[in-house]
Amino acid sequence: MYNFVDDYNQTKNIFESNLKKFIDTFNYYPRLGEAMKYSLNAGGKRLRPVLMLRCAELVGLPEANIMPLAISIELIHTYSLIHDDLPCMDDDDLRRGKPTNHIVFGEDMAVLAGDGLLNLAMETALSGLNSDNCKNYINGVKMLFSSSGSDGMIGGQAIDILNTGKFQSIEELKVMHSKKTGALFTASCLCPALISGANDDIINCLREYSKYLGLLFQIKDDILDVTGNEKELGKTIGKDEANHKSTFVSHMGLAQSIKYLKEIALDAKKPIECFGEKGDFLRDLIEYILERNN
Repeated sequence: MYNFVDDYNQTKNIFESNLKKFIDTFNYYPRLGEAMKYSLNAGGKRLRPVLMLRCAELVGLPEANIMPLAISIELIHTYSLIHDDLPCMDDDDLRRGKPTNHIVFGEDMAVLAGDGLLNLAMETALSGLNSDNCKNYINGVKMLFSSSGSDGMIGGQAIDILNTGKFQSIEELKVMHSKKTGALFTASCLCPALISGANDDIINCLREYSKYLGLLFQIKDDILDVTGNEKELGKTIGKDEANHKSTFVSHMGLAQSIKYLKEIALDAKKPIECFGEKGDFLRDLIEYILERNN
């Protein structure tokens, strides 16, 4: 009998195995390498690389052809968490149930560890380039780094910082989170499609799905910041209110946010109807995010 969690964990284990082999090749100055490994080995859902691997399967792209980018997106996500946790950003001392990178290694080394992971992500992404896949693969790499750059994840973080303590409308929140959170979900879905040479219809379906998926993830995050269990979440709760940040919950209230979350989940399912049964994993992933507790 099909079980989504088992299916998800199977893909996650494949990724973890490849990531471990990758990490074992690290040969950096000891303290820097330790700091980079510390955050990479902290665990987590590995949601973005899992999503990328399953979208690759959906469009018929072999696992080996997407793994460099799957590792790269996790490097990017991990570096962003290290930097987000710094005192000059969100000033967190707990991440995935462990002390944050700067608490263990100091702020200076945490900054360098994040920088190191970002540059390593580019090296790793380009390692998958060969003469057979040149044009399409470069399109995939471009998508990954534009999604994580100044018009994507970093841009969203800048909007967040500049608006802390200020009122943001729901529409402004959506724009911010489409960059800060949603852009890497879009890259997870579109990089495999671009590399495989998928047609515009498939790319548009995945783009629309990823837009809603990122929004769904963020609304759930806002809800968990109010209702979550700190031990289960592995991070400090109540930070948004303490830092005077606009959230979906601060705008709508908890009950209305939960209702809106369910509406977005329904919206997320519509774009992937075009995949039929092949889209079952993507549909079940919506429910997984909807029900998650961490």
